[in-house]
Amino acid sequence: VNPSNNNVMLAAAANFTIGNDTYNGSVLISKDKGDSCSVLKTFSTEWKEEAIKILYKNEKEVYVATSSNLYYSDNNLNSWELIFTLDEKQEYIKHTAQQIVDFELLEDETIWVSSTQKWGATGQVWRTFNKGKTWEALIVSNKLKGLENKKVMCVKLASPLKSTSVIAVSIASDVFIYKSTDNAKSYTKIGEFKTDYETGDAKASKFEIELSKEDTNKIYFGFIEFFDWTTKQGLRRLSPTQNISEQEHDDVRRMKVYINPLTNKEFVL
Repeated sequence: VNPSNNNVMLAAAANFTIGNDTYNGSVLISKDKGDSCSVLKTFSTEWKEEAIKILYKNEKEVYVATSSNLYYSDNNLNSWELIFTLDEKQEYIKHTAQQIVDFELLEDETIWVSSTQKWGATGQVWRTFNKGKTWEALIVSNKLKGLENKKVMCVKLASPLKSTSVIAVSIASDVFIYKSTDNAKSYTKIGEFKTDYETGDAKASKFEIELSKEDTNKIYFGFIEFFDWTTKQGLRRLSPTQNISEQEHDDVRRMKVYINPLTNKEFVL
């Protein structure tokens, strides 16, 4: 939602097929709070990219991630600049057997991009302090300790809160959690846990993570089940049933933490 005009909304659309026609993923725009929408931009490449996530930094600056690229617009969506790409011609990319699954922003020019592995390769997380002019692969550069020679399946990012950010890395049936409190300059491993059939995903190749707005020591996780985690209590299931996907045959795809203005209490969607 545009932070200065809540009538304007953007949405990321995946690739889809109707009959014999295939459509590339696009960015959709609505100017009436979602009552109607149209295609704003299609990022067409030979790989038929899917738009997976959109973030407004302010009313003029918008970022869009596809499965292999990150784009940026600062002129009211009239043009787009490519600032990150999964291309081995880039010195920060070691292989292309991966796809982007997440990105996040700080108020300054800090951006993270993370990926999941494909075809048995490894995922990664990258960081820039200058809005994409240069990127650093944090696992390759050993900024996330304990991942040396590990086969990373997926890396996910919590939405940062002021100077605090959290990165979660899955390795087969283990999830490692890293936290920064200095605007992403350094990270410390604060814990780990194993996934199994209680979480609903014995090998976490995809999951969701968010920071609590009330207590930055609490982290929410979404696999097939929904959990919170602290260093003291570990992983605790919050799902209201044995399996929240028992009927839907689905899993947690997106999470967002909000504060109810009437009660001043947080809730998670």
